[in-house]
Amino acid sequence: MKRLILHFGLIAFGLCLALVLCEVVLRAIYPTCTVLRTFRYDRGVFLSPLQEAACSNGEFDVVVRSNSLGFHDHEHGREKPSETCRVLFLGDSLIEAVQVDRTDSVTALVEDSLRNESKNVEVLNFASSGAGPSQYLRVLETLGLSYHPDLVVLWLYLGNDIRNSHRELQPSNTMPFHTLDSEGNLVFVPAPAKVPASPLRKFFGGITFFRLFREALRETPLQKPLPWLGLAANEGKASRNRKGIPVDWNTYRKNHDGVWEEAYEVAFRVLAKTKEILDAHHIPFVVAVIPTNLDIEDRWKEALSYYHVTYIPEEWDFKGPRRRVLTRLKELGIDSVDLLPFFQEDFQKNGISHSWKKDAHWNERGHSLAAKVIEPRVLEELQSCLANDS
Repeated sequence: MKRLILHFGLIAFGLCLALVLCEVVLRAIYPTCTVLRTFRYDRGVFLSPLQEAACSNGEFDVVVRSNSLGFHDHEHGREKPSETCRVLFLGDSLIEAVQVDRTDSVTALVEDSLRNESKNVEVLNFASSGAGPSQYLRVLETLGLSYHPDLVVLWLYLGNDIRNSHRELQPSNTMPFHTLDSEGNLVFVPAPAKVPASPLRKFFGGITFFRLFREALRETPLQKPLPWLGLAANEGKASRNRKGIPVDWNTYRKNHDGVWEEAYEVAFRVLAKTKEILDAHHIPFVVAVIPTNLDIEDRWKEALSYYHVTYIPEEWDFKGPRRRVLTRLKELGIDSVDLLPFFQEDFQKNGISHSWKKDAHWNERGHSLAAKVIEPRVLEELQSCLANDS
């Protein structure tokens, strides 16, 4: 009996050693991101609080550190310090910025720059990956207002924030949405179910071998049991058609179907609701409109050809979404900052991209330029607060 136990022990030890060696080799030759996320049915998906995780894709290699709220930021007390002005940033993965060191994010850069000018300003990063206008509003309502901001900046990304405003275009069982009822009223719809955090998912989520295995199973029949076993989140149908162009690009078509038009309307109604709430609290509100890298570098025709799609002027309007968003924001009385001219000028002058090639998120250069663009507007909006605190 002892010999049998010894044999099983040796086998188990050998398997564990093999898995450890496999993990070491995979992390060396296949960079990956071991960041864990937590689900809140009323707000969406956020970074797991107080984690320190490696994130790499071959271009960047950073350590992601989240605070107790699950944001890529240092700690901020709920009560605002005296003689301090607070700025709240809302946004998606571009502003969450796990692709750069926390100190290189637009949030940290603006805060550090203002503090170096002897101004008592805190900038809070309340951005989360995969979010859109509906989630931004929920974060503001359920959490952001309790931190007493003196200014809210919502970073609206033209690449996917419209799609993220409609459940049919962004199928997800872990994201809350807003929709329009039969009378055209804005209605909040929480995530379909309260999905508990799975200990198995937390454990295996940090293992490169498992993450690669799960990615290989994505969009295959073998993917279906993983959420039931607690090894993956149930995200509904894929949001990208792998045999055609990315779904996000359909926002640049001249003729949208009813779903896309409804997505635009929901997004604008949510932004109007956000302004209404902030106006009631006498908090300034600014929307920073973020262009895609294809907009900045004027590579749309090249990108279409990659998917064997011929550019036909009658079908595409690459300036349309930006024009539509800026026009509607003006109609709603929402102040905005258009980042495109600044990013285009910098790229045309230097020929250096602001985004990672493999990842498409901002690199350090992108965050640095975004900080330089938004900082003067932040100072302008905080003049009253800074005067009162001086």
